Amino acid sequence: MFFKPIKFGQVYRATEDVAMLGIVILKAAGSSGFYCTIPKDTKIVIENDSWPWPISKGAYAIPLNYRELEVKIVPLEERVSPVYGMYTLVPLFKDLKQHFVKEDMHEIKFDDERAQEHWEWLRQIRNKKQRKDG
Repeated sequence: MFFKPIKFGQVYRATEDVAMLGIVILKAAGSSGFYCTIPKDTKIVIENDSWPWPISKGAYAIPLNYRELEVKIVPLEERVSPVYGMYTLVPLFKDLKQHFVKEDMHEIKFDDERAQEHWEWLRQIRNKKQRKDG
């Protein structure tokens, strides 16, 4: 299966409801996961460049409607835990190809301060790495 590489910062919009894995990021060592379905028209932002196929089968992604989805897809027992930090989604490459369309966005704005801060932190790390490698 050949597909164009998935890149950091790309935005994809779901063309239908899509089932995928979510990961809970804890404020302590460890993480947990959950299965969820994101609704049609959800826009997700890719958090990492893809590894060469077949090493990696998916990417980390944050939905632009982070807060809205959080209460719908992250299990309550995870959200109320004192060590709950945030969550991320893990769309598979095959699902990105089949159930999403790439969208051009010049500015990434989330509906949640934690998600926005996380995004800005990722961008800073990426910029430092590019300067170092450049």
